[in-house]
Amino acid sequence: MEINPETRKKLIVSADDFGLRIEANEKILQLIRQGKIDRVAILADGQYTQAEIRELLQSGVKLDIHLDIETHKSAEQEMKQSVAKRVFLFFVKYLAGKMTSEKIRLEWKRQTKKFIRIFGQKPDGINSHEHLHFFPAYFAIALSLADQFDIGYIRLGKKRALGKNNPAALVMSLFSKKNQRLLKASKLASSDFLVSFDWIGSKEKFFQNLPAGKIEIVFHPERKEEFEAMECF
Repeated sequence: MEINPETRKKLIVSADDFGLRIEANEKILQLIRQGKIDRVAILADGQYTQAEIRELLQSGVKLDIHLDIETHKSAEQEMKQSVAKRVFLFFVKYLAGKMTSEKIRLEWKRQTKKFIRIFGQKPDGINSHEHLHFFPAYFAIALSLADQFDIGYIRLGKKRALGKNNPAALVMSLFSKKNQRLLKASKLASSDFLVSFDWIGSKEKFFQNLPAGKIEIVFHPERKEEFEAMECF
């Protein structure tokens, strides 16, 4: 798969999960050195060295906060859980009062303050692990944090999410309409469209038929297929 320069201009290439594990950090930094990445999503409670922090700050890449609730969950646990199971467990916890809006607000505020302490600057943007901020009650919290900390960008897609045949994309689309109204009222910046690389079916067909507008495409570079795809950008 080769991405031509005109197609590349339409894309915002984002790398997720910096700090989640060593492999993710190494792959992301390697791609930054190659000039393949526009934005990096960083876990405030993640693991990284002072040297990695310095390299990120000197790279010129946008540094976004990757808000999370369960950073302790292992990669193996994530891979074993289907989208349906993750959604089910989320709503069980939410309805049981374990993930109330107030608890999430306090937790995400703590993470934002920690990010600022570590990097010496506010985040350039806001997103979340497993797209948790798409849940409308949490999206309102993310918008409030952006206003409080003067953060100018949020991951959403002002028009819609792409790749709707994917279960995760379908869930995101169900939440998008309400979130888009909240986004419009906030005046925050976002891309026109959003897609995660693993939501895309036929990659060649997808990149040959991009809609007009700016598209944020999200990658997890520690995955071999996604790392190799990013090298084509």
